[in-house]
Amino acid sequence: MKICFLFSAESEKMLKKIMKTSVLLATGFLVVAAVSCKSKKTDTDSLAVEKTSVSENGTHVWYYFTKSGFMPTNLPQNAPSAIEKPWTESIRICGSANASDTNNKSQPPSYAMVNRLGIITFSEKAPVLHGDVNIFSENTVSSMFLQDNIPVFSVYKSSFFNDKTPVQKTAVMAQARPFLINYDINSGVFFPLIFYEDIHLAINEQVTDFSWDGKSFNCSVKTTENAKNSFSYFTIMPSVSLLSISQKNISSVLSIGESNAETFRASKKFADFSEAPERLKKLLAKLPKNQQMLMECSFSGNSSAVTYRQSGNDENSCLMAKAVIADLYALAVFSDGTCYFSGSCYSRPVLAGGKVLGFRLPKLPERFIYSYPALSGTKLYVAWEETSFYKTGRSGFIEIDLDSVLYSKFRN
Repeated sequence: MKICFLFSAESEKMLKKIMKTSVLLATGFLVVAAVSCKSKKTDTDSLAVEKTSVSENGTHVWYYFTKSGFMPTNLPQNAPSAIEKPWTESIRICGSANASDTNNKSQPPSYAMVNRLGIITFSEKAPVLHGDVNIFSENTVSSMFLQDNIPVFSVYKSSFFNDKTPVQKTAVMAQARPFLINYDINSGVFFPLIFYEDIHLAINEQVTDFSWDGKSFNCSVKTTENAKNSFSYFTIMPSVSLLSISQKNISSVLSIGESNAETFRASKKFADFSEAPERLKKLLAKLPKNQQMLMECSFSGNSSAVTYRQSGNDENSCLMAKAVIADLYALAVFSDGTCYFSGSCYSRPVLAGGKVLGFRLPKLPERFIYSYPALSGTKLYVAWEETSFYKTGRSGFIEIDLDSVLYSKFRN
């Protein structure tokens, strides 16, 4: 890694200047702060745990994204070449979520949000992509989270990389613009929960970023007028569960209030790793305290992701990782493919008495990275993508059989 910057949507003007001198690592989550990461070999090997490698035949399968779905390939670098596009416009996994096991009646599914395509459901069956051309073909998707185990996400149009695209100022367009959408896992259909007209935004206004704490949204709104952008902020507080919102009751269940840039930035600020859940800190207890790290952690069931930051005296490297804290397990996946796991998979015993276990995903070619993980049963799915500056080329995911990788080697 060289220099990695993570930006909120309101940093668009600044980004144009930064593009000339720095490297943007597009990670799919939007935050305000920036972190400098100098080039150095990552220190994930310093975690002294029992390790194995995902390298044997039969332990994994590669998939790459096409314009309409995904296909198997023998290696990511052998997937058909793809035109590099800004990450807001490219087909790539930009978020994942794992359902809770609280009912303990069936294998909890997991989900991957694929920009411009739809949502992939991972369950006991083969992965299935569900899409809706009216929602995904022209919009950037972001900020997926779970509400009562149901995926919810937002959409917006990124004018930053499409300055020549005219704004269609029609009444029909204004009324038809969805802001927040839920995915019905039983029917495979996408249902808009909140439209832009419900939150009183004009056709030249859109929510390009927000935070959700389980009770209220803190939103950043970009207004485009005469080729100039300005930003404002407001909050949305629903009085009922998000999944109970309908066009019949929406005017009475949404409370909209004022906010400001300072409050919005505070809601997007990195949390210190010392504030992370104990299970996550235990998972990475051997990580040097002076190791810089950014870790986006999601929680199964009912929560949006939290990004934890660890910084110290070692400024020579910055580790980028995604983590999942679920009912039965804790999992962390670093961008170089180093993974750490503790607990058990669904319907399987606890591994190695609960010790932290490590395994290495197959090494990716230069400029390729791993990102979002999703686990269902004993099948682990991890996103990969080809990155270049602020753009993404080829992308897809790898499926790993944890029965072969972990349970065959680390049984109690």
